[in-house]
Amino acid sequence: MRWIRVAAAAAFLVPTVAFAESGAAQAGEQATAVPSVWTESAYNSVFKDSGRSPEAADGIELDTAKNEYEGAQIVVRGPQAFTVNSIDFTALTGPADSIAAGELSYNPVGYQYLNKPSDNIYPLIRTAPGDFPDRLLNQTGIAVPANQTQSLWVRVHVPATAAGGIYRGRATVRTTAGDLSVPISVNARNVVIPPANQSQFTNVMWTNFLGLTSYDPGKGDTVKLFYDYDRYSADWWQLIDNWADTMKKYRQNNLQLPMINLLTDGGSKVDAAGNYTFNFSRFDEVVQRFLDKGVVNRLEGFTQAGSWNPDLNPQYPKYKLEVIPKQTGRQIPDYVYWGTPEADNWYKQFYPALRQHLTEKGWQDKFWTHVSDEPNIASGGQQWYEIAARIRQYWPDVKLADATVFPMSGDLVKAADIVIPNITIYSDGPAPFDAEHAKGKELWLYNCAGLGGEYLNRLIDQPQWQQRQTMWFAYSRGATGYLHWAYNNWQYDMDLQNIKGDGYIVRPDKAHHTIEASTRYESLRDGLEDWEVLNQLGKTNPGLAKDLAKTVGLNGTKYSRDVSYLQRIRAITLDAAAGKPVVAKDLVKARTSSPKREQVDLGRQGQVDGVHLRWGASFATRYRVMISYNGTDWSQAADITSDGGDDFVGLNAKTRYIRVEVTSDTPYELPTFEVPGNYLLQQNLAGGKSYTATAPSARFPDKGREATDGVLADDWGDGLAFGYELSNGQHAEPSVAIDLGGLQTIGSVRVHAYEEYPDYRPDQITVATSWDGVNYANVGQVGAISGARLWYDLSFAPTLGRYVRVTFAKTGTAKGTGEFVDDIEVYGAGQAVDEVPGSAGYQWTDVGRAGHEVILTPTATGSVGRWDWSAAAGVKRDDWGGGPVAGKTTGFSWLNQQHALARSTAGKLLHWWWIEGESAAHTADWGGDAAGDPAAVVWSGQQHAFARSSAGDLQHWWWDPADGEVRLDKWSGAPGPIVGTPSTFVWGNQLHVVARGVNNHLYHWWWSLGEFEPHFADWGGEAYSDPATFVWNGQQHVYTQAADGQLYHWFWDPADGLHQVKWTGAPGKFVGAPAAFKTAGQQHVVARGPGNTLYHWWWDQGTAKVSFEDQGGEAFSDPIGFAFNDQLQFFAQSSKGTLSHWWWTPAEGWQRNDWGGSVHYPS
Repeated sequence: MRWIRVAAAAAFLVPTVAFAESGAAQAGEQATAVPSVWTESAYNSVFKDSGRSPEAADGIELDTAKNEYEGAQIVVRGPQAFTVNSIDFTALTGPADSIAAGELSYNPVGYQYLNKPSDNIYPLIRTAPGDFPDRLLNQTGIAVPANQTQSLWVRVHVPATAAGGIYRGRATVRTTAGDLSVPISVNARNVVIPPANQSQFTNVMWTNFLGLTSYDPGKGDTVKLFYDYDRYSADWWQLIDNWADTMKKYRQNNLQLPMINLLTDGGSKVDAAGNYTFNFSRFDEVVQRFLDKGVVNRLEGFTQAGSWNPDLNPQYPKYKLEVIPKQTGRQIPDYVYWGTPEADNWYKQFYPALRQHLTEKGWQDKFWTHVSDEPNIASGGQQWYEIAARIRQYWPDVKLADATVFPMSGDLVKAADIVIPNITIYSDGPAPFDAEHAKGKELWLYNCAGLGGEYLNRLIDQPQWQQRQTMWFAYSRGATGYLHWAYNNWQYDMDLQNIKGDGYIVRPDKAHHTIEASTRYESLRDGLEDWEVLNQLGKTNPGLAKDLAKTVGLNGTKYSRDVSYLQRIRAITLDAAAGKPVVAKDLVKARTSSPKREQVDLGRQGQVDGVHLRWGASFATRYRVMISYNGTDWSQAADITSDGGDDFVGLNAKTRYIRVEVTSDTPYELPTFEVPGNYLLQQNLAGGKSYTATAPSARFPDKGREATDGVLADDWGDGLAFGYELSNGQHAEPSVAIDLGGLQTIGSVRVHAYEEYPDYRPDQITVATSWDGVNYANVGQVGAISGARLWYDLSFAPTLGRYVRVTFAKTGTAKGTGEFVDDIEVYGAGQAVDEVPGSAGYQWTDVGRAGHEVILTPTATGSVGRWDWSAAAGVKRDDWGGGPVAGKTTGFSWLNQQHALARSTAGKLLHWWWIEGESAAHTADWGGDAAGDPAAVVWSGQQHAFARSSAGDLQHWWWDPADGEVRLDKWSGAPGPIVGTPSTFVWGNQLHVVARGVNNHLYHWWWSLGEFEPHFADWGGEAYSDPATFVWNGQQHVYTQAADGQLYHWFWDPADGLHQVKWTGAPGKFVGAPAAFKTAGQQHVVARGPGNTLYHWWWDQGTAKVSFEDQGGEAFSDPIGFAFNDQLQFFAQSSKGTLSHWWWTPAEGWQRNDWGGSVHYPS
């Protein structure tokens, strides 16, 4: 899945609320409390108070293999209480196939209260106490209290037989407050995941369904306690069948078999002389049931020895082992000491009998068993070797394995048949385990209890993607199995668990005779499926598969925490496994070669996911990957040892230039140098810029431009961040002041958080800006963020400045003995003044802070004419030249400049700009394909223009002050071509465009800060003219002509979504396109009446009513309207080809005059 959303964006998918077609129904009214709806990925945790995350979206987009389940979350929240009744799904339709609606399912997410956080674990998604999302409720609906967020977990299963391709459909959330519609898109790759019972990966869970699997019997049989089912009753079997079905869905392909209980249940017994009679009937019945269901391919014989603890073992640490009880029908085993005649008697009878029975059933190759769990020399672990030898005396080829975590692990695995180290000891010292793996033994990873620190685990208060990530780590090390305690130790009360959720990953559900899954269980299955995709790729390109896996999870503490990056790497892996190009979108624009150096230029800044190199017959055995924003100052991003073939070097960096510097002496051939990623629409103004910083500690120096180089640090050991040491109680406020190189309009700053250890993060970050680098003004401040978040995001009112200073305040603590500084990013913003978007008339303020009315129109000679009015000078007219212009102009102000754009008669976009103090305007041909007139706006300090292309696409031009270049692209997503002229506006940190479709629907695109591509929604309605737009009180407003010639109005409110109303009152059908603007408490729309007079509608917040008037005059073109101070200003072409002017002031009311000049709009 690719969920690459960075800003709190509009929930555009909520239903339309149809207002009555009257002047009384207005934007200020709220018809019903319709819930907001958005989507989150399966990687994110949604709490009851959550808003949209940085990755939130408005639809579900999934990347999948075939025979895979992939999930996402639909999230709802409303100002009033409501109930989710159900979710309905359409079939997902692809180009050559469809996925039935029955392959889509959902569960409301439930919450688990945690009384305290997990001990010594970081990062935590939130610090307990509190409710944490974890449960997947087996119910169709759920009540949602007012102002509370509710997640609905949605999953799609792509059948193994489905054709590859992109499938689309919808989910409809049925609620008591209305239906909410969410689009679903699934990109299914042509790679098939095998069924779990045919997998090469073994998923082992310590379970409590079939009998006792611990020396501690607790309060009794778990199923009896939580379901009140007697063993082997009809209800019990129904539960077991439902459990088996769940295991199959979640790829749990190992069946744990408590041998003593199953043998005793079958009638096995021992007589007074110590002769055992073994009855395998219950054992066989259970095993066959799971095999028949196609669930498992591994049978785990669970019978163990151990020293337990001194309270239960008078001869501690001597091992005791479990045997069939002498008392008939007893569920708890008898225990005998290792090394006694009773123990020898058990071994010589039990293991030969079990071996013979398994051979007769044909199950011997599926079977493995234990000696003693987590042996430890300090508690008698040496006995493990002795018992293993005795078992092998009676069963030489038995497969023995136990999870290991203590110091003897490195030696013990030499005697085990399967290597199962805890992730902690394996990450810290893999050599002894890898050595046994190299001999042909299976390597499995093991999680249990508190690993401490940041080791990958699956706890409730950890990020839920960690369980998924564990399987990438497993593949990178060649591991083919995973063992976890525990699956359903429900007798272990959550309040008593020091490591929250370690005791169980599912919960009992007696009402449905089944179990309740969890988001962590989903994450585990996701990881297992990812392992299968990597394994498929590894069969044809093992080096590439390992590189991709290491990019996500290098070891138990070195792994990517960026959920967007995880999803992008997963998409690359799916493509590669399906035989598609490894790099779907190569960012490289130019490549240069020199001895031992290969360099590429991306053309502009990009979010780089890595470097893909394909070597020829000879290859470099060692090389460095360097990146640079400017091609002059370079930073090392990776140091690689290669064995040739395909190399994938994961970067997750922002840069423009990338260089491979060969450090080995061997000759090489490098035919392929590709860079996957996405270009940045908004470039980082601070990228590669110089700065001054408070001197860091000598131990953690700044080795270069580490605050602006684009290389993200993980921990202090990688040397990619500089730091400041602090003693307990010591307060410090180091700062970094970045020189942007010139005056910029700044709207947001992002600071990369120290990833590895949250206690090394600052307590507070303050951002200030300056024109001169001496006098600073604070513009933003943010406190601590959760350990799972990776960036501090500060947005503020647009401000002009050349210098940005970031101050990091922290008081040292016992754990927080320092703070570190990594990348700082700075982004532009729209103009500080409130302009009419994409208008040929606007207010402009000169250096003396005097206001100007600026009007820009085409002239009779095809040039651009300007009228500039100020109180001091009155109206001044001049001709900016250029052209010839074929249509209407548009414009905007930017810093101390006035700008105009229009299309030429050759279908190119022309650009004029005048800089205050200069005598003449500048002109430039921005080229492109402008078959329609443009709309323009300033966003993120950039100049953006949109127009219809000759093919009916939405053509986009933008100029970026980060590098002074003009670029072009097209915004896709619409179901058909557009007509006429679009309109564009800025909402928060989003750039929006609307246009009229050929079906007279209103099409809507938007792009958010930090995203890599625009979104699209069809707003429907009646669009019978070009649209006009503005933002008012946080709402997005759009106006066009309705089918009957009146005024059609869309408005989107972040509280309750999209509305559509009609403004009536005009005596006739207006001509052309309207113009719209707002004042503090009013919304105004003007248009050309059928008699070439000025039609004027306005809505007043105080009365909540729409009014209409015909202002007369001469309007022989589409009018221009904007607010100037407390005045309303309107302009249009007169019958004489001059500039007609209407204006309204509170003191004088309506007035008209003619500003003369030459105006010539096309008819």
